[in-house]
Amino acid sequence: MSNAKGPSESKVRPSATPSEFHEFSQLKPILLEHRPHNETPPTLPPSLSPASPSHIHISNRNGPKPLRATTPPVAKERHEKAVHILGPSGAHDSLFLEQHLSPDPMSEAGQELIGMYSNDKCKPVGFVSLLGGQETNTKDPSSFINQRLIIGQILGPFRDTLISMYVLRPYMQAETDTGPSYRYTQKIHPAFPIEDKAVFFQSNLSDGLICAVYSTSLIYWKNTHALSSHPCPDLKFVRHLAGGALQDEFASPRLSTVAAGLVFLTGRPVTSIIETSMTVGRVVALAHSLGLNRDPTNWKIPQHHKRLRVRLWWCLIIHDTWSSFSRGIPAHILSTQHDVPIPSLAAHIPVANESEDDILAAQGFVLLCELTVVVREMMMITYDLSPKTQDDISKKLRKHEVSLDLWEESFSNWKETQSLRGSNEVTGSSSLTLEFLTIKMFLSRIALHESSKAEAPQSLEIRQYYQLHCRKAAHNVVEFMAGLSKLNFGEFWLPYAASHLTVCATLLLRCALETDDNEAARSCMWDVRKLQTVLKAARDDYEWELGETCLDHCENLISRAKHTNIELENTDDNETIRQSFQSDIDHRDILDGFSNDELWGAAVFMNTAPWDTLDAQMGYNSFFDITTADGNLTWG
Repeated sequence: MSNAKGPSESKVRPSATPSEFHEFSQLKPILLEHRPHNETPPTLPPSLSPASPSHIHISNRNGPKPLRATTPPVAKERHEKAVHILGPSGAHDSLFLEQHLSPDPMSEAGQELIGMYSNDKCKPVGFVSLLGGQETNTKDPSSFINQRLIIGQILGPFRDTLISMYVLRPYMQAETDTGPSYRYTQKIHPAFPIEDKAVFFQSNLSDGLICAVYSTSLIYWKNTHALSSHPCPDLKFVRHLAGGALQDEFASPRLSTVAAGLVFLTGRPVTSIIETSMTVGRVVALAHSLGLNRDPTNWKIPQHHKRLRVRLWWCLIIHDTWSSFSRGIPAHILSTQHDVPIPSLAAHIPVANESEDDILAAQGFVLLCELTVVVREMMMITYDLSPKTQDDISKKLRKHEVSLDLWEESFSNWKETQSLRGSNEVTGSSSLTLEFLTIKMFLSRIALHESSKAEAPQSLEIRQYYQLHCRKAAHNVVEFMAGLSKLNFGEFWLPYAASHLTVCATLLLRCALETDDNEAARSCMWDVRKLQTVLKAARDDYEWELGETCLDHCENLISRAKHTNIELENTDDNETIRQSFQSDIDHRDILDGFSNDELWGAAVFMNTAPWDTLDAQMGYNSFFDITTADGNLTWG
């Protein structure tokens, strides 16, 4: 008797565990012994597990009413499936069917599987698992495997070392390593925990993900004692191969494709801004299809799968937000369209048996998530093109300042904990600090710009107050970068730091041209020169490439600024300029007569600030320097 089913048949499988939970690795028979003891045997379709609840069968054929199956029968072969989350209305329909139709045993592959993650009547979450020919995979299935083989040949015997650099596997000889500290190899994973650490050492890791890990870890080659004595492979070529492997995986995407995309986006150097933006968009679209934007807390899935989904989603929010902030394009993810909680150490980030530095790095990741929320709200000031009054903008700016101040309290406590513990090697700490200082600079610049559009004339002193805040914010970035050591430059850095530094230099140059105070102008130019010196040293001595864009930008703008009346070469000595700048910051007696509301009021500035002329002279394109025709601030 044939078991073949007609194409019109479908299965409704409430709470079935879909394939993305099992397919971080594409299991081969030779690797079955590595399967966790609680994983579904590979002979079962991965959307099912023995612990799955009963399923519902909808059939167009006449026949006896199906009976409940106690355990899913074994299919003849493993079928890879893509899972798509149902919309709210579809989820309600599936929940209704589950409650009113009787379940049926699993049939052969080739049918549509519909199921429920959550039976919550208020927020049901359903999915459809596509089988067989419903997936559109037009790529050669061996193409990204070939990419992995090529990268493997390039890396030779150092493949495991690169993975160890990514996730900190303790296999190097920590106690006997007389070169740079073994803890110096703790790079990416502690500060940006996309996946559980142990997963990266499984022999059945998916090809696209392993290629992304290799290319992302390669930037730290020279900073690792085990590798620094060997020639480093071509970073851009390996990254190109990893990008090809990722694009091939998008032909038949899974949850592992999201992880691979996130690892790839974290990598350096950034070879194409457009490619980065497009990759973010594709990963966001896939994440929505897989339901990563929904809170899995009450779903009927294993706890480690819940943790994984939460971390993947927030890593994606971070990339989407900071890519938008840096590139001048609207973010893809809206805060009103997801309900995933911010990760916590207790619930989502395994830190058992980890070192103090690793725990601090994980806490830094939580702080990064919280800062990202603040940034997303700030960005709405520039991306919301609807008409706004000056009073509305002022209120929003005050609100964002309060939010940032609250975040800064947590950040300061975290930094203090590092100091008390003597933890100087918390990877990701420097990157997080730069992001915070950049947001402070962003707020100051927004306040100055918006107040410059006021129609009523006001005192010059208040205008200078906002200019002073911009100069101080940019100066703080320069001083922070100047205080970094080789160890700091070897930490984990988000690639968007390149844009932050460029914005800092741009703002300093603009302040130098805009101010009427020659001393302030010279101090701004000194800061630009100092930033150039720091970034050149980091590039030449530590191979830290994130400052290259800023260096190129500075050379271009400075060469054009030489045609102005600012003395670029014959500035005062460094200490004199530093004292002048500090004196300018400290003396604020002129502001004593103004209330907070007056400083933030809509009409506190003259309406003849020379912004348009300066833009034409300097050719600004950074995110706080462009206005639309109606006067709204935007990026681009």
